[in-house]
Amino acid sequence: MATWQKRTIKLEKNFPIPKTSRPGNNIFVANRGEVCFEYPKEWIVKPSDKSICFYDAEPPADQCMLEFSILPLDFTVDWSKLPLEEMIRQAVGAEAGSYDPASIRTLRRGELKIVQLEHEFLEPVEKRTAISRCALASRADVMALITFNFWPEHRDKAETVWNDLLETLRLAEGQRFKTRN
Repeated sequence: MATWQKRTIKLEKNFPIPKTSRPGNNIFVANRGEVCFEYPKEWIVKPSDKSICFYDAEPPADQCMLEFSILPLDFTVDWSKLPLEEMIRQAVGAEAGSYDPASIRTLRRGELKIVQLEHEFLEPVEKRTAISRCALASRADVMALITFNFWPEHRDKAETVWNDLLETLRLAEGQRFKTRN
């Protein structure tokens, strides 16, 4: 398993991300600002081998699970034409079953591009339908893959968490990007 360190630190005065979060949220920062976003303060954060997972309760009692990973890109390549829509289709793959390609939504905030797709799947342990949202976000030489799984009856709670995450998501704004952006 990869070595992860969780630290709660006070950000330096000129760090290029928000110093405070929305009420009820914490700010998650990875790799010195490659990625940051807000998540519910009471959620549990646990690393896995290739990602960081955020749970609304201690597993297996969780009802919602958000999973996040950074996919580094080579800065010497122009990634502005990266086909994120096709990449999200491939990332979700057969797991999504049938879905309407028109359901892929694209958001842009300046240089940040986010594509997202929602689909239903049969959860293998509980053997019931669950919902998964998948997003790929890209800016500069940083790409993030975010998946969010929840039960249909928790859609309202999930909607708030997902919207907060997407509204506060920032990529490539940390220390190593100060001179490049």
